[in-house]
Amino acid sequence: MLSSPRFLQGVFSFEGKGLDRPFLLDAALTYVVPDGAGEELQRTA
Repeated sequence: MLSSPRFLQGVFSFEGKGLDRPFLLDAALTYVVPDGAGEELQRTA
């Protein structure tokens, strides 16, 4: 199966709350994986 990268990027203002209190920066930064498809996170250097 070929993959299609989805880049969730943009400029958003936020107030840091620490690593132990994660929160959603913006609703635009969500991606719903279609039924029957898998997902894979890729780290960039």
